[in-house]
Amino acid sequence: MKKQFLALLSPAFIYASVIDFQTSLTQTLENNKELKAKKLDIEKSKIELKEAEGYDYGSLVFNENIVRTNHAGYVFGMKLASREATFGDFGFDQFDMSGATNPLPVAPKKLNNPEDRTNFETKFTYKVPIFTGYKLENAKKMAKLQILAQNAKYNFDEKAMALEVLKAYNGAVAAKEFIKATKKAKKATNSFVNFANELYKEGIVTNIDVKQAKVYDLGVDSKMIEAQNSFELAISYLKFLTNNQKITDVSGFKNLTVDISSLEKLQLKALQNRDDFKWMEHNTNTMKAKIEFDSADKYPVIGAQVEYGYNKDSFTVLDAGDHDYYMAAVGLSYTIFDGAVTRSKEQKAKI
Repeated sequence: MKKQFLALLSPAFIYASVIDFQTSLTQTLENNKELKAKKLDIEKSKIELKEAEGYDYGSLVFNENIVRTNHAGYVFGMKLASREATFGDFGFDQFDMSGATNPLPVAPKKLNNPEDRTNFETKFTYKVPIFTGYKLENAKKMAKLQILAQNAKYNFDEKAMALEVLKAYNGAVAAKEFIKATKKAKKATNSFVNFANELYKEGIVTNIDVKQAKVYDLGVDSKMIEAQNSFELAISYLKFLTNNQKITDVSGFKNLTVDISSLEKLQLKALQNRDDFKWMEHNTNTMKAKIEFDSADKYPVIGAQVEYGYNKDSFTVLDAGDHDYYMAAVGLSYTIFDGAVTRSKEQKAKI
């Protein structure tokens, strides 16, 4: 019989778990999905900063274009690009050197009806922005501010979550201690009821006194039920916060000490450490930078491009020979009129 009783109790002992505050806090911070999402927002802001910084280095692009055509203009242009054009491609073999006939009306067959040509165009193009109307500078500034803002938001939410854990944990401890106190009070009221009954039998007290003692005893029962409900509610909330369904009990109180020697210092420290204020400040500065970002189109844009490549009638990797070329260019683009689009963007950002 004793073995069967222990077998019935064993699952409760297996799954029972007494937890302390630090473990509760650690499990909550590790398992909370909102905090995980905030961490991802921080990583996203860091990637956006890398993206903004990456534009400063420009882009190097490799292109390989393969074309086959008998289009007269394209064929001649391809031969010219690969430095293969000859006088024969102009149809000089049909030119009358004797002067007997006027050669001008003659339509050269090789020029107008060339043979099919396969052209391989290989090129490397490097493009870099020189001036973007401070757009890149403000994009980097916004990204840096958002990293600070997201960090502040994460710290604020982490502290708020820690406060919830502290309230749930200490609430469970308080309820647990109150249950112990009411159990002691229950023993006292039981003794008082028994004592009142004995005195009533002896005729020393009245029936009203006995009933009054029972009322006190019932009041303690009510307080015990209330304390038990508070404990179970606090444990349930702690399970929810930590995502640990095995918690059944808590250890001692978690005490926090704060230096409150000066109210003014405490107020100043509180304002300085308010992460939600920092979050709002960084977001406000981000929006100020966005005003400059959205108004960047009122400035000219300057960029540079360097290109190296070659054209051949056969595919050869990095074997230009005499068929290569280079090109270097600097361009400026300035929007004179855009229907007040840039101005509207600027006003929207200010609002």
